[in-house]
Amino acid sequence: MTYARMSYRDILTQVASGTADKIGLDFLHGLVDALKTSMSASFVFLSIGEGAPPTAARVICSLRDGAPGDSFVYDLVGTPCKLTYEGSTVTVPHELADDFPREADFESYCGCPLHDRDGRVVGNIAVFSKDEIADPSKVQSILQIFAMRAEAELQRLVHDEERQKLIDDLVSANCRLSAAHLATREANAFKTRLLGIIAHDLRNPLAVVLAQADLAQTQVQRQEPDLEKLDAIIEKLIGKVEQVSDLITATLTRVRDEDRNLSLQRASVDLSQICEMACEANRSPADSKSITLTCDFEAAAPVEVDAELMVLAVDNLISNAVKYTHPGGNVRVVAEGQKVSVIDDGQGLTDGDLVRAFGRFETLSAKPTGGESSTGLGLANVREIVEAHGGRVAVNSDGVGKGATFSISL
Repeated sequence: MTYARMSYRDILTQVASGTADKIGLDFLHGLVDALKTSMSASFVFLSIGEGAPPTAARVICSLRDGAPGDSFVYDLVGTPCKLTYEGSTVTVPHELADDFPREADFESYCGCPLHDRDGRVVGNIAVFSKDEIADPSKVQSILQIFAMRAEAELQRLVHDEERQKLIDDLVSANCRLSAAHLATREANAFKTRLLGIIAHDLRNPLAVVLAQADLAQTQVQRQEPDLEKLDAIIEKLIGKVEQVSDLITATLTRVRDEDRNLSLQRASVDLSQICEMACEANRSPADSKSITLTCDFEAAAPVEVDAELMVLAVDNLISNAVKYTHPGGNVRVVAEGQKVSVIDDGQGLTDGDLVRAFGRFETLSAKPTGGESSTGLGLANVREIVEAHGGRVAVNSDGVGKGATFSISL
């Protein structure tokens, strides 16, 4: 039976090995000393259950006649410990063998169950004696106090183990998101280069088209045009136009395919992690323009998203804010619940900008303040990613020169 990554056997072994003031053999010696006035403890032990529900128990720490004992497993059937594993504190002050013949070596017994934080019995603490119990209520009270101490230590260790597991999981998630975000940024940079290549490939045939059109115009303007030469020029023009058309068609087909194939790999992630990674990716560009980039994620909540795509969306909003804010300005990123807002005190937007902000290849009135390039695709990509998650994007601005706020709501 395990809890988090540490088994109860391991935890109780740790309880019994000296992690507190009196734990393990010292703990049991302390129990024996506390019981001396009420009973003579012959055999004292801590055990953990095996099976669900437990049908056996493993003794992991014991004292027999004052000497440390070995670990062993015993069947619970026919023992008073079976009752403790059913949740009861059991006291048999004398004639133990009458009800439990297996315990013929002992005259009396007292045992208490040990629980986890959910109230499940996971172990027990037991005392056997060859003599009668002189004061059963006192013995039971003393044993219950020691059982509470053992339970408290058990639950503390479980809490520490859970906490460490959570930290390990968060570190692992952060490393995964960091690697994924780096890959996404590299892919985005590749697409930007690809767009440049496509533009170059379009420019060359268009230049030929213009040159041939000039030649054709020259021939037409002659009093006696050379029709054979004019026909050859037109044939070349048609060929180049078809080449441009094919290139545009192939590019649009690729874009449509990529739009249709936008698949989401959803997982639960804290929105603060996404925002923190996007902020750190833009810290250097902001510093280079002396822009103060502040981030407030304390009120962020968990979200079910494709983390890689959502980091890209938030990154686009922050990089846009940095790009269009004047040097020395301010950009603030706020995550509250499942909403992210990127607020800048930059150039602001016109009413027309607000309408067209998230359209493809839209050029707004604001211009990059540090010579950066702009494709007009960043905000459109943000909208597509967010809407694919069932969320929405919004933009607000009080006008030119009054900054802007872009937000994602999931």
